[in-house]
Amino acid sequence: MRALKRGEKVHDAIRLIVQKSIHTCLTSLIGDKSSTLTDEAIHDIRKQVKVVRSLLKLVRSDMGDRSYRRANRCLREANRPLSDTRDARVILATYNELMDRCGTSAPARMRIQRTLEGRLRKMRARVAGSTQTKRRIAQRLRTAEQLVCDCRASHGSWKKISRGVRNMYAQGRDAFEIAAADKSDANLHELRKRAKTLLYTCTFLRKVGPRPRSMSADLKRFAELLGAHRDLAMLQRAAAPRWLVREGLLREQLAGLAARQQASLCNRAWRVGSRIYGSSATAFVNGLHRDWKAWRHS
Repeated sequence: MRALKRGEKVHDAIRLIVQKSIHTCLTSLIGDKSSTLTDEAIHDIRKQVKVVRSLLKLVRSDMGDRSYRRANRCLREANRPLSDTRDARVILATYNELMDRCGTSAPARMRIQRTLEGRLRKMRARVAGSTQTKRRIAQRLRTAEQLVCDCRASHGSWKKISRGVRNMYAQGRDAFEIAAADKSDANLHELRKRAKTLLYTCTFLRKVGPRPRSMSADLKRFAELLGAHRDLAMLQRAAAPRWLVREGLLREQLAGLAARQQASLCNRAWRVGSRIYGSSATAFVNGLHRDWKAWRHS
């Protein structure tokens, strides 16, 4: 991702990122009418949209609440049709990884694998083969881009962007405390979303000083660990209702492996998360502000 440069307005930098990100998405969606939307393209589009949604929080005051909410809604709706394909692919990959650890090639494993593969093909066809769906996604992306480009940029003072940074960190810290009390999948998923929002912001500010750079490394690791935990939870939900009812031994193996892996991931994530969210929002923003002042005046 492009980083903010010294002397550059925050809004100008974010506008360039938005334009480049959405152009990349549109090229994947409709650039070649004969091509299909691959898993890699879907992953890239979803990531680009998440980056844009995160950075818009820094220029919300420039955009105004109404324009910000509309742009954010367009971006969220653009990503929604792609989620099922991503989830189906991740569930299949997670299942195969767990089964490889079992060291089994039982017929039951193959039956479940074929079911998961069938679901993935269905989800791919729904998006990759639908010109109408891709056009709707493209239209929402263009609308969001226009809303960002039309708003008037401020001078990009620290006071303007510090509100967004403070809110991101405070929301993440609150989510961390909630998840510490109840490590449910829903709470951990919400924490991961908050962490990724702060990650993209710190990555954008990485040239400001050592704090955003070190925070980016921790946030990336934290999000990866929570993401692996989420993948296992999705597999358990997808497989439990029907496909494993008649496969007693394999069902127990899968559940046991997933639970042990999730416990390990959660413990490792918590050590990293404690470093990230160990300060108050005020202390975090003040530290970043010191880096900002030294960088802007050097």
